[in-house]
Amino acid sequence: MKARIAVLVTSIGLVLLGSACEAKLNAADRDAANELAANSTAGLKEPEVQREPWKAYVKDDNVYVTTGDGDTVQLTFVGRDSRPLISPDKTTVFFVRKVSPPNENDSGDLAIMQVDIASMRESKLADKIHHEEWNETSGFPFVHGFCLSRSGQFIFFMTQKWAVSDALVRLDTKTRALTVISGADSFELIREGRHEGKLIVLRSQTRGDEGRTWSYWLLDADGNAIEEICDEEDEEALKSFKARNIDL
Repeated sequence: MKARIAVLVTSIGLVLLGSACEAKLNAADRDAANELAANSTAGLKEPEVQREPWKAYVKDDNVYVTTGDGDTVQLTFVGRDSRPLISPDKTTVFFVRKVSPPNENDSGDLAIMQVDIASMRESKLADKIHHEEWNETSGFPFVHGFCLSRSGQFIFFMTQKWAVSDALVRLDTKTRALTVISGADSFELIREGRHEGKLIVLRSQTRGDEGRTWSYWLLDADGNAIEEICDEEDEEALKSFKARNIDL
């Protein structure tokens, strides 16, 4: 009897010892596998998620924005909006709204608006321009060349002022100050290069016996003339200037 008990105890001990050894081996295998996996992925970075560029657009005369995640949100609902521009920090969309209907005498007036993307709250930036030399105020019968500076501080556009040329206007998006910086028949905002933030403006002037002439000028954001580039007809000189100095 004692011999049988001894054999049984010995057998149980061997089973327990075997189980313990197996557990240690399994644990060792797991540690080795984890170390191998860690070594094989060392130095590897998580793949970057490719985000689409943000885009603002108009559908049915309302403003929409598509975010970098691909989500599309309708921001305005009155059906009279156009020309949306997204701020550099992706918080605001600036746009043009028709605020009065056209009639037989004019095309209706416009307003420069902004809408906060997160809250969808709208506010008006400007809808009138004051002409100091005449001490008169008028609306915007049209808005041409609506564009935003790279910093997001200024909006530039052209609207009607004189009989022979239009007004190039700068709107400060922070202070809402509206400034006529030049007469203009057309303009381009320089976005990169050593003249970033400056403007190429086609405008007219009266030169003695020559009468009224048109030429391209380089202006700063305040409307100060930096240099006359070339005559309106000299397209090659204008192309050469752009190739040497700027990236529009």
